Amino acid sequence: MTDESQIAPLPVEGFGSLSWFRDQIEAAEDKIKRYEKAWKQNIASLTNKPLSMVPAKDTVIVPIDFANVEQKKAQLYFQNPDVQLTPAPGHEAQADAIQAFTALLNETLSADGVDAETMMEEMLTDVLCPSGIGVTVIGINITQDGMKPVQVGEEPDPTQPVVDPMNPPMRPVMQDAPNIIHQEYFWDRVSPLYALIPERFTGSNFDKAPWVGYKFEMDTSLAKRTLGLSDEEAKSAGDEPQRLNDDEKPKGHDTDVVYGYVISYQGSYCNEQVVNPGEIWRLVLVKGVDRVIKHDRPYQKYAPDGRTLVGLRGHFIHIYTPRYVSDSAIPPSDVSMSRHQVDELSKGRSQMIQQRDRAKPMRQINITMVDPEQAAKIRHGEIQDVLFATTSDPIAQEIAHAQFPRENFEFNRIIKSDISETWAMGNSQRGNAEETRRTATELSIQERNSDTRLEKERKRLLKWYLRGCEKLGGLIQLFEDERETVEVIGQDNQQKLMQWDLKALPLRFVCKAKLDTMVRVDSASQFKQDLDLYQMTANDPHMNRVELLTSMVRKRGYDPAKVIQANLQPPGPKPPAMSFAFKGEDLNPAMPQFAIVQQILGMGGVQIDPQNIELGLALHQKALAQGAPIPHNGAGPVPGQAPPSAEHGGAAHQAEPLSKHANERTGKLPGDGLAQAVN
Repeated sequence: MTDESQIAPLPVEGFGSLSWFRDQIEAAEDKIKRYEKAWKQNIASLTNKPLSMVPAKDTVIVPIDFANVEQKKAQLYFQNPDVQLTPAPGHEAQADAIQAFTALLNETLSADGVDAETMMEEMLTDVLCPSGIGVTVIGINITQDGMKPVQVGEEPDPTQPVVDPMNPPMRPVMQDAPNIIHQEYFWDRVSPLYALIPERFTGSNFDKAPWVGYKFEMDTSLAKRTLGLSDEEAKSAGDEPQRLNDDEKPKGHDTDVVYGYVISYQGSYCNEQVVNPGEIWRLVLVKGVDRVIKHDRPYQKYAPDGRTLVGLRGHFIHIYTPRYVSDSAIPPSDVSMSRHQVDELSKGRSQMIQQRDRAKPMRQINITMVDPEQAAKIRHGEIQDVLFATTSDPIAQEIAHAQFPRENFEFNRIIKSDISETWAMGNSQRGNAEETRRTATELSIQERNSDTRLEKERKRLLKWYLRGCEKLGGLIQLFEDERETVEVIGQDNQQKLMQWDLKALPLRFVCKAKLDTMVRVDSASQFKQDLDLYQMTANDPHMNRVELLTSMVRKRGYDPAKVIQANLQPPGPKPPAMSFAFKGEDLNPAMPQFAIVQQILGMGGVQIDPQNIELGLALHQKALAQGAPIPHNGAGPVPGQAPPSAEHGGAAHQAEPLSKHANERTGKLPGDGLAQAVN
């Protein structure tokens, strides 16, 4: 274990010395130069530059690399995922502290912070097109303006009289500390041409590499101020700039900026005094300057237990590769894998242009039968012109031209199919119609196979991104000691300020995120899924309905605080469910049950006019006076009549099925067909 103030200098010679690191840097630069030519060819294709192969005339560049790169970038990473922090196993933390830490990390990843979305856009372009590796660097820029006094403790004040010996008057103990006026986190992309990868390293997890680095360019005035360079050292720190796009490359030896190297290395690899392999040291060198510019461990410190490192975990130079090729740290990019097929496709299209130029219509004129004036009319081809002839033989006739072979079009189709297989993106992934007719089953199987590979690549990318978030979060945990509050969204959907307390945070943590929060989701389909979830679970007593509503309302663009009433009065007991059925005689005012029926109807809002009741009773009395039978209420047999026969009531009412469509229950087409294709 070493403390930040006790980092030993580099050895004078041998392993881990300044000369050893310079040799390692030179070997790493030579390694990148072996890939430089192919990387620049890929960039030239992406920017629609002409081919370096024949034909040189009428060259057509098919922009399929551009289409594939832009489409796959959007499919792999559409937006920043919603990162959630949890304490690592064995590390405790308060729930409010974790919530505040999560809110601050997501705010730092946004466009107002490190702008991770722009970094991912640039890095994925490098990965998919030129190089197959994406190089980024994570850190913090601190601006200091002199020193300021800071209280570090208390001591007895000898200038004040002591009244109580047990509680003597105290005075603060002050100590000068750096006056930090601004600090800014960064997570930036580095050109693959400036990457420094150890010659002997052949893995894909670069945090396991003994060291990684990158070459940097810095304005001379800034380098003098921040790196402490003299005028003579700054003059000797020039170099030839490197660009993947040669159109952007400055000409000649550039002395307007200072060139240097930043190395992130495991301290235990080069220093016997370092025991903990998790210690990451930083070494800064400047080209042409034969001394160490910086050698420190700025992104880590030990916790009070003396064993746990707080801050950065892993190299602050964060490198991504989408795949692994055996015994190689630099895999080919997607554009590199389809480079030859795309060149052949462009060559074939160029030959089509040449064929069209050579196949222009031509006429043959019999010069023995026409005079110069008629020949000029034929040559100019004026519309509705008249030619005079004295013979029936043709004066002019068209010369047959060669047709472009049909197999060339078939060859064009095969090349496109090969490119689609290489990229795992068919016409359906690009949003194009299929060139040949296929069944729904074939399209479904093809799409599932393509999605499997894309999901694998997307999961690998998310894992790398979350690892970078943990590194950035470690810097926040290390440097955000003066922040007072953090603005978060609480469980009541209201914005509130929470106390930033470093002591309440876990010493170690992990970042998690759902894969679908990183990709584009169709809003209509997502809302339909949320609505189905709400309908199925809203009445479950274990489900928080407010959280479901909050998610749905936010996706529709509304403010949950305005449209959701979270604190409702608990509902009382539900009234018993009752139903009534009345017959015509029940509404007869002369029947004994009429009074009860009238009351029930009144409770339901149905009122009977009293005049109609009086009229009904009057008609009843009149009917009785004329000898009408006494009305019966249906309870028991009528005197003088035979009892009715007991007839069968018929079949029971058939319950309506939950779903009338079998495919909604089984996921299959009607009958025994295959499962439906998932869009």
